[in-house]
Amino acid sequence: ADIPAEQRERYRRPGDDDRTPVQLDCASCHRVEQGWPDPSGSLPRGLAQPVRPAGAAMLPITYEQHCQACHPLTFPVPGESPVFASRESLRHRHQPGEVRGWLRGFFTAQLTKEFAPLLEQPLRPRPEQQAKQGALKAKLGDELERRINAAERILFGPSTCGKCHGPLTAEQRVTAEIPTVWYEHAQFDHGAHRSMACLTCHAGAAESRTQADVLVPGLVLCLHCHVREGPTAAPWVRGVRHDCVACHRYHDGDHPLRGRGAPVESPRP
Repeated sequence: ADIPAEQRERYRRPGDDDRTPVQLDCASCHRVEQGWPDPSGSLPRGLAQPVRPAGAAMLPITYEQHCQACHPLTFPVPGESPVFASRESLRHRHQPGEVRGWLRGFFTAQLTKEFAPLLEQPLRPRPEQQAKQGALKAKLGDELERRINAAERILFGPSTCGKCHGPLTAEQRVTAEIPTVWYEHAQFDHGAHRSMACLTCHAGAAESRTQADVLVPGLVLCLHCHVREGPTAAPWVRGVRHDCVACHRYHDGDHPLRGRGAPVESPRP
């Protein structure tokens, strides 16, 4: 019940009701493509991805699809509900400095409403009124900074933005260089390996506690199955391909519509 209603079905299992605790597994976030572009239209607009066959690669992980149900960009606001739902304005992919600017505008508007009667002053205030107004504005400035800093501690902390991006400050610039395909110069089909458990290749995933873990298997693991048949081969590898092009594209296969020298050769007159 803590998850927004529109996202509960993604994590609900057969027989679960809204009181059931959420239990994540690999497939809660990591799902193979069913063709591209995304037929459901659920990925963020402008997230350009290459065309790939259905079932081969995993869909990219995005905050909007996989994270915001449990890690929303929310923070407490004095005088309002316990948590301010900021989905309509504060967006993922804003840089920390942009987040601070958004918070300044939000809390400035809030304080202006709270103290509007006190901020009204006559056209020609008396000296004692000027002093009072000056003290009030200084107090409002301190309160504005206090609210901004309190919201930043939550948004940039370990449960929200910092969960994936590490400790943040408003002066930082965040970059997320996550490959959409990890084997850029090879080919891998998850569909062909669907009979295997995820942890067979991605060992350590169940114990991982940090976003710095990159649990992509190497060649040694592949060779447990992709080897020539013989007395040392396990019985399940019979019939498993082990030729080079089973995994590696043949000659500049990343660019099949041009020759190897096309980008560097000078055009002929």
